[in-house]
Amino acid sequence: MTSFLKILPLSVLVPALCAFLMLTLAGCEPRGETVSVEQVFAIQSARYLEAKESAALDGQTKAMLEKVETQLQELVKSPDKGTVVARGGEIAEALSSLISKAGYTSRPAMYELVSQYRSLVGDAAPTSAPVTLLAARTFSILSAELESTEFSVS
Repeated sequence: MTSFLKILPLSVLVPALCAFLMLTLAGCEPRGETVSVEQVFAIQSARYLEAKESAALDGQTKAMLEKVETQLQELVKSPDKGTVVARGGEIAEALSSLISKAGYTSRPAMYELVSQYRSLVGDAAPTSAPVTLLAARTFSILSAELESTEFSVS
């Protein structure tokens, strides 16, 4: 190390180290791609509504999806323990009934959502951010299914 310092004068070494540190630290900063949990939920909710409008669904599936949509909206509006227990259980049951109609690639994600809702129901003190993010993930997976097989697998 001392031989390296003897080769470069201090007037060159210090600015070079400062430039290196600034570039390194600047590369770690967010570049505007951060969004709030509420924004993620709004984006996924809008995507879901758009996919639902263009999907050709049977009456039972459409009714079940509307029920899930309403429950998700209520869950996000008031994520207190009572609402989480009531709505979380209902959402888990509704998703369970939709799994058999879902495409084969969507089923594992939907099973995971069901287990997360059941876990959330047993949570002692659910907080708003995880509940909202789980609802956004639910809308995302439902949107992906509506954009592909439209719950038409039997």
